[in-house]
Amino acid sequence: MLKGRTLLFADIIGRFGICAYFAIAMLRRIVHAAQIVVKDEWQSADVLALTSTAATVLFLGMVCVVAITRLPPIKAATGFEPYLTAMAGTFLLGLIAYLPEPADPAHSSIHERG
Repeated sequence: MLKGRTLLFADIIGRFGICAYFAIAMLRRIVHAAQIVVKDEWQSADVLALTSTAATVLFLGMVCVVAITRLPPIKAATGFEPYLTAMAGTFLLGLIAYLPEPADPAHSSIHERG
């Protein structure tokens, strides 16, 4: 079992890893939002995409803040499975932020048909 300094070091590395993972996703979304903002003409889909991107950036930022400021656990879980489940859930949730941005509605085939 990990004790003392080793546990503290592992906790710091874990917090840094989670924040780095979500910060990269946040940067991708901020770049996407900047591309929307610099457009000359906005469509309603641009406003919706910007709102969605802002909500995603806020969520990812909250994940980083919670990872940094979380309190120490009251009771430790027994076994390896709870830790594995928690880490898998954390990073699988982050994969949502790495999904590609929606296609530009001005160039979609549905828009051309309508």
